[in-house]
Amino acid sequence: MSYRVLLILPTLYRRWASARLYDLQDWIVSWANEYMYAGVPSMGAADGWYQTAVQLEYYFVTGEPFAGGAVDIMKCFDQIRRGLLYALAERIGMPKRILRAYKNYHESVAAYNCIAGALGQPYKKPSSIPQGCPLSMAFMALLMLPWTRMVETMNAIPRVLADDILLIV
Repeated sequence: MSYRVLLILPTLYRRWASARLYDLQDWIVSWANEYMYAGVPSMGAADGWYQTAVQLEYYFVTGEPFAGGAVDIMKCFDQIRRGLLYALAERIGMPKRILRAYKNYHESVAAYNCIAGALGQPYKKPSSIPQGCPLSMAFMALLMLPWTRMVETMNAIPRVLADDILLIV
């Protein structure tokens, strides 16, 4: 079974999440760092790729040796442990009202599979965050924050581009 199951959320929830994402911009900026190119205000994956290309060109021009790697985390959003996400978001100061509403919704939502027009039985997802949720990219960046800090202490350059991560040494 190589199907990729995507969770399509109701329009009302997506509107709520978009509004909350706007409300959370100051909170996101308070913990985000310069290595995050997804899930943070005014940054995107294209910015990260461009910055990486400039950095590598500098190494080529100056003759400075470097090594790097890139990883595309397979089914990344499907593997998120929401309990860990909730704990990290709370610890880093996410407004409790928004976190509580997000948690209550995602812990109670029922998913249905629809294949060839047939609707399956409802089920709960024990882990995962919905890839199409406006808040999910910010949460991915938050979950990658400890990794960026660890890599930085090793004098390497991390890059977070949603579910793609880069490393330059």
